[in-house]
Parts: sequence; C-alpha cells; structure tokens
Amino acid sequence: MSQLIKNVWKKFDLAKEGKEVDYFFRFLKSEAIKYDLQKCVIINGVKSKFNKAVKNISNLNSNDNIVKILSNWIQFSDLQKDDVILSGIIDTRKISCSLKAHLELRGVWHLVNEEIIVHDIPAEFERYIERVVLDDDNRIPDKYYNSINGKFMREEYRSLNSLIYKMSQKIVGNPTYRKGDLIIESTWNHDVVGSIVDYLLHNIKMCRNWDNGRVESTYTMRCKSKKGDFQGYIQSVADRSHNYEIVFGETSYGPNHPNNLDHIYGDQVRLAKFGKISFESIYNLFPRQDHKLLKNINIFIVQSHGYFLTLSIMDCKFLPFYRIRSIQNLHIPLETGPNSLEFIKKLAQTLYNYHLLVKETVKHIDKIDVELATRLGSVTPPNQIRTQTAIPIFETL
Repeated sequence: MSQLIKNVWKKFDLAKEGKEVDYFFRFLKSEAIKYDLQKCVIINGVKSKFNKAVKNISNLNSNDNIVKILSNWIQFSDLQKDDVILSGIIDTRKISCSLKAHLELRGVWHLVNEEIIVHDIPAEFERYIERVVLDDDNRIPDKYYNSINGKFMREEYRSLNSLIYKMSQKIVGNPTYRKGDLIIESTWNHDVVGSIVDYLLHNIKMCRNWDNGRVESTYTMRCKSKKGDFQGYIQSVADRSHNYEIVFGETSYGPNHPNNLDHIYGDQVRLAKFGKISFESIYNLFPRQDHKLLKNINIFIVQSHGYFLTLSIMDCKFLPFYRIRSIQNLHIPLETGPNSLEFIKKLAQTLYNYHLLVKETVKHIDKIDVELATRLGSVTPPNQIRTQTAIPIFETL
C-alpha cells in the first residue's frame, strides 16, 4: 500500500473522533477504492485529463536517458494539477521536490539544470556606464565615427545610454516608486518593462506586439489563454502566413500589489505553454528530416512581477520535453547613490548576455528560413509532419 493511501486512512482514523464521521468515511473510502493512488494523483475536476497526460508521458519511447527517467517516474509521482511537466515542459525554476530528488538520485539533475553562463560585459561598456551614471557623460568614443563597424557600435552605445537614462531617471529615486502605492501594470510596462525590452531587442529586426496581442501559434492549438502582454516575432520568408514567435512576456501586476503569488505562478505556466506551442508550430513548418536544424533555436520568456524581473530560456534539448531555465532573477532597487550604479551594471550585464542569445537564435532562424524558402516546393504540408511523440498541452488555466 502506498504512502498516499496510508495517509488517507490515517485521516479517517482521526476523523472518527470528530463530527460528520459517516460522511467523511464514505468520502475517503470511495476515493481510496476508486483510484489506484500509486499510479495517479486525484485532482478535482481534471482527473481524466490528468490520467491521460500521465499515460501519454509514461508511454513515451525514446533513446534519450532523461526522457526515459521522466516517463518512468511520472507513473508514481505526486503532482499538483497545474504542474507543467504534464504538458511536456521541464521547468527548472519551479520543479517539484520529488522530481528534483529523483533526478539527483539518478545523477542527471546537473544535466537538466545546466547552468547558463553569464559573461562579463565588455570593459569599454562598463567604463561607459560609470561615466554616464557618475559624470553624466554620454559621449560615444571618437574611434567609432570613422571605423568600419562604427555604425553598429554607435547603435550599441546609444541603446546602452537609453537603458541607463530610463532606468536611472524613471525608476531609481523616482518618487512614484517610493511611496509604496500600488503601481498598475500599464505604468510599470511603460516605465520599466518597455525600456528593458527595447534594449533586449536593439539592433535585431523583430516585430513586437504589446497589450494582449494574440499569440498566432495558438490559433489552431488548444490553449485556454491565447493572449500575452508582450511578444516578439520574425516573419517567415518561406511561409508568409507563419511567424516565428520567439519572445513572450507577461507583467504579473506592478509593484506593491497584494496577494499576487497565484497570478505570478499562473502567468509563469501560461508563458511556458506559449513557448512550447510556438516550438511545435516551428517544428510543423519543417520536414522531419530538417528537424535536427532546429536544435539551436531558443524561446525567450520575460516575466516582470513586482520589483523583480525573471529572464528565462526554453530549449528542446530533451524532446519531446521542452526545458526552461532562468538566466537571472533581477531585483529592481529604489535606492539612489552608489547602489544605483551597481544595479545598472548588473542589469546591463544580464540584459547584454540575454540580448546576445536572442540575436544568435534570430540569426539561426533567418538562415534556416531562407534555406526552406529555396526549396519550398518539396516541403510536406504542416499537418502531415507533426511529431508523433508530441505531448499535448494539459489545460488547467
């Protein structure tokens, strides 16, 4: 008898000493008999969907060791109803304790939770930040006005200067954010998130949608929420009706909003599912023999919540599972003085590394999309190339 069943009967023994014993007995007994609690978790309202999701994952046939471990583990797991693992998403930011312990026991947790290396920002950029913040000197070095790559570097400096100005003038020391009043999402998006996204996507040709723009890849997919606060996408040359949606963002309330933990987690789940659906739409665009070319594509997830900003990356290293890792969870301080300089440096370093990763993915997508366009006549229709092992979205939100 599983530990879960033992706990059920233990609760029954305690209930015999209280009120409504008969009702409690019938409830506990019916639940314990009706379900094999070693193989599934009883989730009110979504029992059948949960069982189906568990079955889909447990029946996966893969040569990948991580996939094998997950498909074996899930049959005996103790999951919450909205755990994204049921949708085929390994979210290392909020992974269940039992799964983490199981992966550690099998010696593979370090592979799943692979660190994203954050490099130092170029020394000349760091010196520039110090000049702008401490001396209000935003002059671009003269050497970039007469060099081969001068235009590119001038744009780099201008984008960095814009980020410093907006963050130091609009946020650090701004009385709007020092009173402790509730800050609405639109204000926070305008002052903070928009400035950060501008820097993340500078010098990158990408379309953007704000304020509940429809996520195109969900048009034909089953997903309860089909809108996000922000998204960035690249228009396909090979298929004019398709967009490569690779950046998704949500603001889970502005600062000082009470009791927003549920909303933060709900948006985290929504963004994870958006990322997975977008990945699958990209895979459906290419013939199966070209799927190996998509391994270097990442989806980028930006979530603002209160005074925190979480930057995450989704990849497809363990197909049919999709993995999410965070590059950084930044705190946006309100202090002025020296602390603001250190904050700006840390922010610039993190965003610069994230920017380079986005740029690398965009470059890779441009390349494979052009290759696809040159042989479009031989491409199999998308509805015939869907990966057979794809794990369906488990709808809970």
